Amino acid sequence: MSGKDIQQLVQYVTDSQGTQTGVVVPIALWEKILEALDREEEGLSSIDEDEPKGRILADLEDAVRSARSGMVYSLDQLWDQVYE
Repeated sequence: MSGKDIQQLVQYVTDSQGTQTGVVVPIALWEKILEALDREEEGLSSIDEDEPKGRILADLEDAVRSARSGMVYSLDQLWDQVYE
């Protein structure tokens, strides 16, 4: 779920001057947020939880080999790949 999706689901609370002072979050979204925070505390993203440990280790080994050979990417390039 993207930030835009979340913004469309919440309701903003404003004071008499129109300044945003709070947010009303639907229960279903709140539960998803809590689940994501729990997974984050465990140290694994939801994608990693279902991936076999052998595959994670193989990916890590590939990343180390690539870095040692000089195949590195800027953060901008990596984020572009995440959001494709």
